[in-house]
Formats: sequence, C-alpha cells, structure tokens
Amino acid sequence: MLKDGNGNNVNRYLRFRPEVIDDFTDKGYLPWTYNAIDELNYSNVLNNENLIRLNASLKARILDWLSFNLSGTYQTNISDVENEDELQSYATRDRLNRATSISSNGRLVHGIPLGGIYRTSDAKSKDYSVRGQINVNKIWNNIHSLNIIAGSEMRETKSKNYSNTLYGFDDDTYLSQVVNPTEYYQTVFPWEEQIGSYDNAVRNSKKRYLSYYSNAGYTFLNRYTASASIRYDDNSIQGAKRKDRARPFWSAGLRWNIKKEAFLEAVKVISNLNLRFSYGIGGSIPTTSGAFNSTIITITGNDNVTNRTLASIIRPANDKLSWETTKQFNAGVDLGLFKNSVNLNFDIYTKKSSGILYNMPFNGTYGYSNLMYNAASLYNHGVELGIQTALSKNNFSWNSNPKSRQAFCIICLLMVLMVIPI
Repeated sequence: MLKDGNGNNVNRYLRFRPEVIDDFTDKGYLPWTYNAIDELNYSNVLNNENLIRLNASLKARILDWLSFNLSGTYQTNISDVENEDELQSYATRDRLNRATSISSNGRLVHGIPLGGIYRTSDAKSKDYSVRGQINVNKIWNNIHSLNIIAGSEMRETKSKNYSNTLYGFDDDTYLSQVVNPTEYYQTVFPWEEQIGSYDNAVRNSKKRYLSYYSNAGYTFLNRYTASASIRYDDNSIQGAKRKDRARPFWSAGLRWNIKKEAFLEAVKVISNLNLRFSYGIGGSIPTTSGAFNSTIITITGNDNVTNRTLASIIRPANDKLSWETTKQFNAGVDLGLFKNSVNLNFDIYTKKSSGILYNMPFNGTYGYSNLMYNAASLYNHGVELGIQTALSKNNFSWNSNPKSRQAFCIICLLMVLMVIPI
C-alpha cells in the first residue's frame, strides 16, 4: 500500500524496527523511513548516448565474370550517465545515517559529509571493420556454371570507461566536499568503515578479429550442383596460442535438380523437385562460457590501507581446453507443386557435437572447486517435414506455413510419386 485511507503517503521502516528508528530520529539522525512515491522526486538518472556509424563500399569489375568488392564500417558510441541521489532520497539518508555516530558529549559525528551523492560514468567505444572480397560468376555455353567468392575481414573493437562519485553534493551550486576514502569512521554499528574507492580505475579493452573465407559452387547442365565452403577465424584471446585460437572449418554439398531431367519435364503438376545432401564441420572457441587457456588476472584498484595494487585471479590456466566442434549430415528433398503454389520440404539429419564445455569438479585445495573441460558430447538426429502454400485467385489470397505436419506431408509425397512415370 502506497497511500493510507486519507490519501497520505505511507512510510516504511526498513533498516530497524519503528521504535528504534524513531529513537534515532529524536537524537538528530536524518529521517530513516522509506516512501516509494517520494523517491520519484529525489533519485534522478540521466543517460546521454551518441552513436555514429559510417559505411563505405567500393566495387570494381575486372572482367565480365570477375569483380572485387571493398567495404568498411566505422562506429563510435559515447555514453554519459549521471545518477544523483539527493539528500532527501532514502539511499542517501540510509548511507549517511549508517556513517553517523554519537560522540561522548552527545554530538553527532558524520563520517560522510551531509549532502547528496552524485555519481557519473563515461564510456566510449569504437568499432571498425574492413572486408575485401573477390567474386567469380562464369558460365560456359550454358553447360557449366561456376560461382566463387573469397575474401578476408579484419575487425577491431576498443572500449574505455570510468566513473566518479562525489559526496556532500549540492545540486544548487554543483559543489561537493572532499573526502578521504582511506580514513576510517565510526558507524552506527559497533564497528568502523571507510568510504573506499571503487571507481579509481580506468578500464580499457581491445579485441581484434581476422577471418578468411571462401564459398564455391559448380553446376553442370543446370541440374547437378556441387558446393563447398571453408572459413578460418582468428581473434586476440588473451594468452592463448594461435593453434588454440584459430581453426579452419568446412562444409560440402551436392544437389540434383530432378525437374530438369527429361523424364520429369512433361509432368506439369510438379514445378520443382530437388534432391540435396550436405556435410560440414563447425566449431566455437571456448570464450563465451568463461573458459580460457591462460590465467586471467583482473586489477580492481588500490588497497585503501597499503595503497598497493589489488589483483585477483579470476580463472586459473587450463591448457586442456580446445574448440567445441559439431559435425552434421543432412539429406533433403524440396518439392514444388502447381507452379509452386504448394511447396513441400523433407529433411533427415544427424548431428554430433564433441568437446562441449562442462564445469567439472576440481581439487579444491588449489583454490577452485570447479573448472571447465571439454568433457561432454551430444548426438541427435531427426526428421523435419514442412509445407508452404500460397494460393490466390481474383481478390482472394491465402498463405500458410505450418510445421511438423508429418502425416499430411507423407501423404502428399506418396500422391506425387504416383503421378511420376516410371
């Protein structure tokens, strides 16, 4: 309940019991109650963000069947966040009250200056990428058709962010008071604390990516097609060797356009019929799951007592990690009926994933009870059936794309096979 029966805002006692909070208020502490409606006026967040993105491309035709593309993208993002908790806000009153004690002569001693708490954070990021690609599209005597693309892409992302906190902030004069983050003060509890410094560092990040790729397809008599693709990716993972960062992956496929065969051209009901097979190997590097091949150390700032740099080991080195790989085989049939008003798809696939990262128990005496290992594998197979329809006549049209209509699709396939001459 936010308001009582008379329409007044309801105050909540959160930190202590009502009688304890009332006693603190009588001694001169700031009001220690919480009111959700009042908080809307005393806690303010302002977020300014500017995004600039530039794209450029260049295409050059070397021969009728050979061309070259060069493209690039540059993007910068600047974010500025201001967060002010005024003196009347509960967050500020709670922080100041907890940092307030009573001296031997009965006077209040404030460990944190009275006033608002003003926080700012700034973040900048830049991202650029450059891609060069060669395109081949060659046809010989309407018999042979060759399509090839090959290229490389480079990308870099950089980010920088920092924050700052001001105490005793006056939103009329925009002035604050100087504090010593390493000095201890007596709290309302029977122990001492210090303001501390959690925003005295500038955080920088830089990542680079490099890719090589190629796709090729050859078609004979507009009926038989063979295709293949290969891709090689590398990136600047901290501490990892090149063989652990990058690995080539590939795929290959065959397609037979049966509709172009002489024995099927006379069948008007069938407008399209393709038989296809494909096999490929893909993978992902172990970064998104929090697993790295090298020790990752983070620097969090300076110690408030010794003023020495603070660092912690986030993850220990694990040279047993490698890529997660997936091998997949697929066989399918695509069938179009009645000028492609009805399209049927039938696929059989098998898929095996190896080296899946799994959090395994580890000897806790080394400081970590669990570590990531390529310890899991997954195998699945299945059948996919689908139908798509697009019918129109005069001012009436109907489209559908149902999934998993297995029985209906099988019946349709059997009906079509019955009309194919043998």
